[in-house]
Amino acid sequence: MIPIGPSLKASITPDKMIDFPAADAVEAELANIEPLAVLFGHGCSAAAHSLHGLIAPAFEAAGLDLRRDPFGTGDNVQVAMQRLQIHGLIFHATPKSVASQPCAVELRTAADLAAPIFTLRDQIEVPEQLRDRIFLELSEPGAINENDTLYLASAMRMRARVHWVWQWLRESSRSVMEREGGVNWLLQQSPQILAEFFNPLAGLHQLEDEDPTVSALLAGLLERTGMRSEAKQCLGQWWHAVRHPLSRQTITDIFAVWGAPQPKES
Repeated sequence: MIPIGPSLKASITPDKMIDFPAADAVEAELANIEPLAVLFGHGCSAAAHSLHGLIAPAFEAAGLDLRRDPFGTGDNVQVAMQRLQIHGLIFHATPKSVASQPCAVELRTAADLAAPIFTLRDQIEVPEQLRDRIFLELSEPGAINENDTLYLASAMRMRARVHWVWQWLRESSRSVMEREGGVNWLLQQSPQILAEFFNPLAGLHQLEDEDPTVSALLAGLLERTGMRSEAKQCLGQWWHAVRHPLSRQTITDIFAVWGAPQPKES
């Protein structure tokens, strides 16, 4: 049984942050590896190339590398996107790009990689499969104003960094201190952005030999998303798991802090 001490209480009430030195190390690592790669998906038109030229400088200033046509002839796009470590996708939605098979592969692969996707709607109704993604509507074909460009770059930067830290935490070589620092870094990000990554973040809690403090921090991270019903569902599944690093007592304590009904035997 894991006692609920001060550090655990702090971790499940995200307004009381723990200052892990490793969180600073994560920020330093991000600074060292930037710019983060973001793919520009388009339908191979002059307007798309012009639009890329308009927004790429703002992305560069935000620590992002907006890549257009980075694939070679015969490349497997799915493999190439993993190799290039893509941390986001800007999709220029036009009739041509929406009908494009390569663009469809890029969108599907970005979703599989849990990479954030922004859609720039250019004189087209947003397809059903894109409506759950953040998008901007261009007022003129292939044109975007400065304010929207800066917003786009800033919004993608925040999400690309969260995506990088999520991938970093998935690496099996991470030490306990690194995992503590990485999760604490995530706890300091916008709840709205964390909510967009809810499923990938929930998936971080897969290590059977996870450190108890990291386990509690990960539970607090789900609470930080503001998606409490989903978080309760995840914790309930963990409570019933035969083997899981977060003890039943800890989950019971977390539910008590949340004022939620306790899980019961099925």
